[in-house]
Amino acid sequence: MNIFKKKKRINDLYTIEDLENSRDKIKSVTIRDKKNIRIVIIDDEGFDDEILKSLGYLDIEIKEQYGKLSDYENYDIVFCDINGIARDIDPVYQGAALAKLIKKTYPSKIVIIFSSKDQSLDFYRFSPDVDDIIPKNLKNAEIAEIIDKYIEIINDPIESWKNFRKKISEQGTTPKNIALLEDCYVRGILKHEDTTKVMEDIKSGIRSSIVSFIIDSAIEIVKAYLTK
Repeated sequence: MNIFKKKKRINDLYTIEDLENSRDKIKSVTIRDKKNIRIVIIDDEGFDDEILKSLGYLDIEIKEQYGKLSDYENYDIVFCDINGIARDIDPVYQGAALAKLIKKTYPSKIVIIFSSKDQSLDFYRFSPDVDDIIPKNLKNAEIAEIIDKYIEIINDPIESWKNFRKKISEQGTTPKNIALLEDCYVRGILKHEDTTKVMEDIKSGIRSSIVSFIIDSAIEIVKAYLTK
């Protein structure tokens, strides 16, 4: 498959450093904002989301039980309580184990564990497996600040790719395919070339569903830049 017309050697491919060096030239694209960021909060005691909605976060769903893993495919940010959640997954770590599983299944999602103060030391082991562990009883304004922080990360194409690259590498994706995907991603954003078909072709040769999901997320970002 002849993917590249001009850049045929791996050493000639665009890298994320090219995007970093041209950050001031990248047009601003908002992929997610307060109105369309998709948030789910898993808490067996429920959660009063009215204040958050009044602050502009309109797409929030509350789940008192976790249901199926596939239920979380369409969310951007997942908040997960610990106690009373997913005892069948892990009777001790409960919701923390669920949060780890959601992040493993959907690496591009932001997954945050709600932890009470007396649980923090015992659950620190999950820190590498999720994006954040926060106190459960934060004020809504503090939760809003956390959401805003992660919206910024979601909207940053450079940080997004670094996260994607780390995750697909952990899944055993070959260095060649990572380099080709990175070139497509950077060219799509920096040069406004429609590289999505090539990314789809690379994805078709990869068996990992996790990697396929990440590539789909990368394609979504490239398409957002192509349409602006």
